[in-house]
Amino acid sequence: MQNKYRKTYEVVGLIEWTAVIPAGKSALVVDFTGGGLSSYGVTPATFTTDNILYQSIIENSKYYKSGKIRLGHTIKLATKNVLPVTDIEVVNTYRNGLREVPEVGNCADAKLWLKTNMDISLGAKSKKEILEIAAANGVCFPNIAQ
Repeated sequence: MQNKYRKTYEVVGLIEWTAVIPAGKSALVVDFTGGGLSSYGVTPATFTTDNILYQSIIENSKYYKSGKIRLGHTIKLATKNVLPVTDIEVVNTYRNGLREVPEVGNCADAKLWLKTNMDISLGAKSKKEILEIAAANGVCFPNIAQ
C-alpha cells in the first residue's frame, strides 16, 4: 500500500493566486489563498491537498521547478485497512464502478460537490468536461443529463 501525504504548497511573494497548471490536454486550476501582508513581511498564499494526482501535477509543473511554487510542509496520513462493503444500500450507490451522487442536479452543484468532497477545483469547465473529470475520479451525477 502506498503511503499518503497531505502536502501544503506555498506561492512565494503572493497573498492570493489562481494557478492554471497544464496537465496533458487539460489543466489543473489551483487556488492559492490565505496569504497576508504585515509589517513583518508577506505570508505566502497556500494550497493544501492529499490528492496524489494533484501533488504529481504540481510537483512536475514549470511553476514548481522554477521555485514560484514551493513545498511548505508535509504530513504523513495514517493508512486505514479497507473492509469489504457488505451493506446493500452502499453497494447500490455505485454504478459501473462509479459512486452515484443523485442529489446533484446541475453543473454548478457538481462543481461545488467536487470541490467540497474531493478537493477538485474546476473553474470554467463545460458540462462534458465536468462529467468526465468526475468519472475519472470515481463519481457520476446521474441527474445531470448527458
